[in-house]
Amino acid sequence: MFDPISGVVNYLLVDVFHIWSERANLIGDPDSALGVVILFDIWKHAPIAYMLILSKLVSISRDQYEVCFY
Repeated sequence: MFDPISGVVNYLLVDVFHIWSERANLIGDPDSALGVVILFDIWKHAPIAYMLILSKLVSISRDQYEVCFY
């Protein structure tokens, strides 16, 4: 994915969207490697956090809704 020559990320950022002018080694550069790790950590934990929050919201009883609105 992050290969500077044939990676999907570099292809999208350089060739498709023209955000960068040249390909970069995102994993090999210490300045950008931390950002990549943070991005993947968020990507890994976001679905479980979403499911936990959604399950808690679904478990709220109707009585509590009625108390708030009346």
